[in-house]
Amino acid sequence: MFGKTVLLKTIRLGILFISVLIGVSCFAFDPPGTTDIEPVPVLPSTLLPDEPVQGTERALPAKIENPADIDYPPPVKNCGKDYTCLEKATMAGERARVVNTEPVESLSMIETSEVMIRPFRDHFEVVMTVVDLKPIQDNPEPTKSILGTAAGVCPRIRFNTARIISTRAVCYTKTPQQAISLAVKGLSDEAIQRYSCTGDLISNIKAICRHDHFPQFPYGVKKPAVYLYPVERTDIDVRLSVNGIIDQSDPAYQSGWHVKADPSGLIDNRYEYLFYEARLKQLALPQEGWAVEYRNLNTWFDTVLIKLGLNEKEKNHFKEYWLKELPASEYYEIKLLDRAFLKEHMDLLINPQPDTLIRLNFHFRPLKKSMPIKAPVIIEPARKGFTVVEWGGLLYQGPND
Repeated sequence: MFGKTVLLKTIRLGILFISVLIGVSCFAFDPPGTTDIEPVPVLPSTLLPDEPVQGTERALPAKIENPADIDYPPPVKNCGKDYTCLEKATMAGERARVVNTEPVESLSMIETSEVMIRPFRDHFEVVMTVVDLKPIQDNPEPTKSILGTAAGVCPRIRFNTARIISTRAVCYTKTPQQAISLAVKGLSDEAIQRYSCTGDLISNIKAICRHDHFPQFPYGVKKPAVYLYPVERTDIDVRLSVNGIIDQSDPAYQSGWHVKADPSGLIDNRYEYLFYEARLKQLALPQEGWAVEYRNLNTWFDTVLIKLGLNEKEKNHFKEYWLKELPASEYYEIKLLDRAFLKEHMDLLINPQPDTLIRLNFHFRPLKKSMPIKAPVIIEPARKGFTVVEWGGLLYQGPND
């Protein structure tokens, strides 16, 4: 009996010893092609932040605080001065750059600049660098300039070129079309806000152009929409008298809009309203207004816009745009630009003259807390005869109070 027990123990120890040897050999020797472990890729030193190596999302380099400090690795398609090449490369999802020399008439200088566009996740990154600024002898028409639009409303840039040369802005667009438009049109207050532009070029422009009425740039009037409701199908001429410049329009505004409108409001059998955006040289705000909690804006618009004269369609268009456009804040101070200011700085000239004209252009200022402010008296307008309605707004761009 004792002999059998010893024999069984010996066999068990032998089996255990063999199992250990087999396990050690498995870890010590792994024939080529038999491993299932994926090796961690070696990242290139020039990898851009948040850009993964093909096939992996691991081990990204530390995030760069200022995107303008990025040096771009190849391959980057060099398009010279050819913006068509830049557009084709961008549409094809390739990195591409142009280096251009263009006159900036408002500065009486020649700008040498570089614009680079690259796909960035589900966006497009547009890097704009002012390489040099030199005085010009003649005044040819500007075409493609980073500073052209900004300099047109801020001539102080001309006397601060040392702070602009060799500085860079980085912007992000959602579509390649927006990226190309930004590359061609250059920096404007609207573009800086819309495309979240950052970098030392932006900081310096804001510092140079700061003055009492405009904390950064002159304000941009966003999406004024003009609705036309004649009593019968009518040919209508609409012109804008803006103390500033018109940035965008649809349909295209040249010497004015010459359209045919139906009583339903349909314009040229196609448009619900005439659209434009402008930047004003001056801004004057009334003392009266409203302090509205951000989370209550939706219901506040439902109530107040109807009282101010908008119909359901116009109110919904307004809300669809501004509820997305206004950044989150605790409160908003909302003021309505008065008729005298609109008449002097962004007048509507309409032929034939409307019987009823309703113009609602608001100024939105984010607040950290509510503040006492006297609300204006609302007199609901009666819509009679040929009616023209406009709504739009301006977003305050200084620090939140």
